[in-house]
Amino acid sequence: MQNDTENLESKKVKKNEKWTTENLLKAQADARNTENFSDLESYGDFGSYRRVLLGDDFKSSMLSYHNQLNPAAKVDFCHGFLNCRAEEVFSVLDLGCGMGYTAKELANFYKNAKVTGVDISIDAIEYGKKNFSGIEFRCEAVEPKNPKIGQFDVIFAFEFYPFTRTNDLEIHIQWLKYLLSQLTPGGHLIIHLLWKRPRSVFSTICRLEKEFPEFRFATHTVPREQVHRVLKIRFLSVFFDYLVRLILRKAPNKGIVISRAK
Repeated sequence: MQNDTENLESKKVKKNEKWTTENLLKAQADARNTENFSDLESYGDFGSYRRVLLGDDFKSSMLSYHNQLNPAAKVDFCHGFLNCRAEEVFSVLDLGCGMGYTAKELANFYKNAKVTGVDISIDAIEYGKKNFSGIEFRCEAVEPKNPKIGQFDVIFAFEFYPFTRTNDLEIHIQWLKYLLSQLTPGGHLIIHLLWKRPRSVFSTICRLEKEFPEFRFATHTVPREQVHRVLKIRFLSVFFDYLVRLILRKAPNKGIVISRAK
C-alpha cells in the first residue's frame, strides 16, 4: 500500500514538472497564441523564441539566456574529450537544438557529418530552417516511448531538461536507454549542464554507471563561454595549451558528463 502511494505521488510530481512534454506543449500553445511580441514574457524559452520570430531584438527577447549564441569554442572543447577525429564523425544529433545556433556550429566543426537538430518549439525550428542551411531541423516532442530519431556517431544534449531539471533515476534510465540505442558502434553521448544542480543527472550518475555496464562514463569540467575561445588558438605551443587547460579548469565552470561506448 505504501509503495502504491509513493508511486502515485511520484506521478503527480512528474506531471507538475514544467520540463515535461505535456507542460512544455501547453506553454508553447500559450506563447503562440500571441501575435504582438511586446505582450510576451521573455523569461521562458517559448516566449523568447516567439519574440525573435515576430521581430524583437536579441537583447529584449533575452535569447542569450535560452540559447548559447556563440558556441563554437564550446563545441571544440567538448570534442576534445572524444577519442576520435572530427573528420571521422558522419552523423550528429543536436537534441533540444533551440534556434539552431549550436547545430550550425556542429555542422561547421564536423564538416563530413549530417547534422540533425530536434526541438519541441515550432518557432525555434522555423527560425533555424530560415537562417541555417545544410542542417536537418525537425520539430518533435522527443520522448523515450517514441520511435528512434536515427543512428548517430555523436549525440549532443546541451542543457536538455530531462537531464538538468530532475534527479529521478527512473527518468534518467529511460532516456539513456533511448539515446544510447541510437549510437553507432563506438559512438558518444555528451550531456552538457550549465550548472551542477542537485536535481540533475549529476545526482544519479553513479547509479547509472551500474545500470549501463557496457558503457563508460566520465565526468569533466568545462570553462565558461568567455574563456572557451582561448583554446581555439592553434599556433601556440603544446606546453602553453596544456597550461591554459590547467588554468581554465580552476576557473568557474560548467559541468559535463560524457558516456562512451566501450
